Amino acid sequence: MKGTSVIDFFDRFPNEQACLQHLVDRRWLGHTGCPRCGKLGRWSPIRGTRKYQHACRALISPTEGTIFYRSNLPLMAWFYALLLNCNSCSGVRARFVKRQLGIGVRSAHALCNKLRMHLAAQARPEKVGGPGQAVYVDETLLTRVVTGPPRQAANAIAMGFSCNGQVVTGIIRNRRRQTIVQSIERFVERGSTLVTDGHGSYRCLEKLGWDHIVVDHSKAFHNFEGETTNPIECYWPHLKRALRRYHQVGKENLWLFLAETEYRYNRRHSAISPFDEAVSSFPEVSAKTLPNIRKRFVWP
Repeated sequence: MKGTSVIDFFDRFPNEQACLQHLVDRRWLGHTGCPRCGKLGRWSPIRGTRKYQHACRALISPTEGTIFYRSNLPLMAWFYALLLNCNSCSGVRARFVKRQLGIGVRSAHALCNKLRMHLAAQARPEKVGGPGQAVYVDETLLTRVVTGPPRQAANAIAMGFSCNGQVVTGIIRNRRRQTIVQSIERFVERGSTLVTDGHGSYRCLEKLGWDHIVVDHSKAFHNFEGETTNPIECYWPHLKRALRRYHQVGKENLWLFLAETEYRYNRRHSAISPFDEAVSSFPEVSAKTLPNIRKRFVWP
């Protein structure tokens, strides 16, 4: 995975104003009109604030609609924490971020979760596969999950699809046929060839019109035609390694950790570093959009 070095980071973001100007450039400058007059034009920073003024004298807050909105932390701290997260193979713990930024534990936990929300909002395939393409399907049990208070063990089930080296994962309620089929219909293009293990919930796929290949794991992890579910099976260790790093994950926030791990994994061969991509796009993350972002990773 290509990373962004600390030297490159401070060359690009040497101070708070550089971070703020980068945010303005990515969200408005030259490609998005003024929210009031709708015209492109010059934006001028207002000294001593995080606000900018348009040529029509309209005021905007560049951080509004982002995870940085109404935060007392400097944007440099946010960007640096994002760099640490994106450069890590399995994520960073809140206590490590606390030591790096010199903030409290609760602030570090809130910051890390908001960074995961930002990664969850990044571009993601709506569907995988297509005519003539194989989609590898599997589900796994996640054991380092708790609910509370009081904090009690609450295992969760994750389901995933892999195609062309990219994965799409989410949390499902159970392994029943209806749940499995609903997830497949939602995320897999018709005409794809589904490669699964021998779980009973997959037996109806041929009747539903899917081209289905079964790999009987009671005999081997491949069949006599050389088909295997390894493309998705190989992803689960990455996810579980990340969860082990955090020791225990609250069930209500589990989807954020899925999103974080999936984001890094899908960009492991990208020519653009995960950090560069994360600071090139700032989708809206707010109380209005967060439920829809969550639905991308928590499947009914």
